[in-house]
Amino acid sequence: MPLYPGSGGAAERGVGPGLGSKHNVPLQRGSGDDAFTQAWLTQLLPAVEAFAPEAILVSAGYDAHRLDPLAELEVTEAGYQSVAEAIGRLARASGVGGVALTLEGGYDLDALRGSAAATVVGLLAGLSGSEGG
Repeated sequence: MPLYPGSGGAAERGVGPGLGSKHNVPLQRGSGDDAFTQAWLTQLLPAVEAFAPEAILVSAGYDAHRLDPLAELEVTEAGYQSVAEAIGRLARASGVGGVALTLEGGYDLDALRGSAAATVVGLLAGLSGSEGG
């Protein structure tokens, strides 16, 4: 937010029967790993946990990477790995057998490659209980 497609504001919470099921945490331009991981740890993952999912599917996009030309954020592979570890821990604690990942955006191929690898490493560490991968 406010980038394409112009949605993603914090007040957008879903509509009709889905009201309250949507959670957006816009980050300030220039935000990096600290803001990114804090948004996940303090807002997004608690909402997922409260939902009590039977399955977790991550739409893994890497547009927030510091090398990405569009988002003007400063997230690194370490930030993605930390969030992925937390998702793995949540899945393990919730009794979800695993986590499915689907690759989304990211426009710097080196950043995309490194971030996707860091996500898998973090996720496996969190699922296995061997944090710090």
